[in-house]
Amino acid sequence: MKRVTLFVHLPEQEDYAEQWLWADGASSVSSKPPGHPDRSLEAMYEELDDVSFHARLEEAARSWPGEVPPAATSEVDEKNWQVQWRENFTPLQAGRFRLVGEWEDLPADDDTIWIYPGQAFGTGQHETTRLVLEHMETIPFERARVLDIGCGTGILSIAAEKLGAAEVFGFDADPDCAENMAHHLRINESRRIELSIGTLDDFSLASGSYDVVLANITLNVLREVWPLCKGLLKPKGHLISSGILLEQKEEAEAQLHDLGFDIYRHTGLGEWVMLAARIS
Repeated sequence: MKRVTLFVHLPEQEDYAEQWLWADGASSVSSKPPGHPDRSLEAMYEELDDVSFHARLEEAARSWPGEVPPAATSEVDEKNWQVQWRENFTPLQAGRFRLVGEWEDLPADDDTIWIYPGQAFGTGQHETTRLVLEHMETIPFERARVLDIGCGTGILSIAAEKLGAAEVFGFDADPDCAENMAHHLRINESRRIELSIGTLDDFSLASGSYDVVLANITLNVLREVWPLCKGLLKPKGHLISSGILLEQKEEAEAQLHDLGFDIYRHTGLGEWVMLAARIS
């Protein structure tokens, strides 16, 4: 496991860098709290070649504000990382849901989602996860069929089941998610969720069969899956998308409108946006 520390020069550079690290394959990305004198991002990679990483960074950063940010890489023992993560993690509230480490001695209820870092991925702390969770509680899930595209370790799928979904199918292209997917389903005692590794093209999904489609992924991937989502949704079905930067909002909205979607709600947190849409 590799840790990358990226030292950003400007506040506005941080958003570009964070989105790029996720798209580059980082399994987690964290930043210093607002006002901290050390403006840096820390990303974890399961595997990383230092030379090719720095080449990709230099190429990508040419379009960012300011100079190319310096980066340092170091080897990290996964077990030590998990211990450190556990020591620093505190339960997180996202709307009605409370994300709690499975080791915590706390009472559980229907709004508790138990999590574990596994391989540095899927802790639910990213702003986009919180935006989607908060919107999910505002729409009907009772007896719904739900599709979770880019499900990661299954946190949104678990929330959908807790909200009453009858059936949830989620998938992610990253094979590193598989073990943590299964673990999260087990510790949350999920019974109506199926999670798989693959892309949308790998599965035979029936047209017009989903009440809700969740897609918390980067905009470049959303552009590819949105046209297919239109065919998968039932009439009046909900498409909930995030992974969109505030500066990308107008572009994303324009594409959804061109595809025949009506955006009925948008919310933001930090530099990220959630768009909720239905077929016009």
